[in-house]
Amino acid sequence: MIKRLVSLSLLGLACSGYTVAYAQVHSADVNIVFVRAEVADDRFVCTTEINNRNDDDSFDTHVIVLLPLEVKIIDMTVLQGPGSCKRSGPREEDHGYATCHLGQLPQGQDVRRTVTITTTKSAVAAHYPQTCAAFIYGRVGDIEKINNYATASAP
Repeated sequence: MIKRLVSLSLLGLACSGYTVAYAQVHSADVNIVFVRAEVADDRFVCTTEINNRNDDDSFDTHVIVLLPLEVKIIDMTVLQGPGSCKRSGPREEDHGYATCHLGQLPQGQDVRRTVTITTTKSAVAAHYPQTCAAFIYGRVGDIEKINNYATASAP
C-alpha cells in the first residue's frame, strides 16, 4: 500500500512539471589586466588596470598595491569609476602599500578601472629594484585566482 502511494505521488509530481530548483552560483573573475612601474624625475608611478571578466558583478572589491622600499605616497587616483585609496600609514612615514576600495565592479571585458599610485623615488633605489605589484579580490567568489596578482619593475 505504501509503495503504491509513493509511486502515485512520484508519478503525480512528474506529470505536474515540477522540477527541482538549483541554487544559482555567483562568481566573478576580477583580474589584474596589467601593472606598470615607471620612474620619472623624482617620482615612482605604479599604474594598475583591472577588470571583471566573468558574468556576475564583483562587490566590495579591493586592490592592494605593493610599493618599492622606503617611499612616501604623494597621490592616489582611481579612474573610470568609483573608488578611493588609503595609505598604509601616516603621511609622514614610509609607505609599503596602498589599499583601494572599488565597491561594485561590473562584469565585462570593456569595464576597466585604473589605479595609479605616485610616490617619492625610493631612498634606496640604487640598491634595490623599483617594483610594484597589485592584488585584487572581492566578496563574490572568484573562479580564476591565478590572474588576481601581477608585478612590474621600472626599467
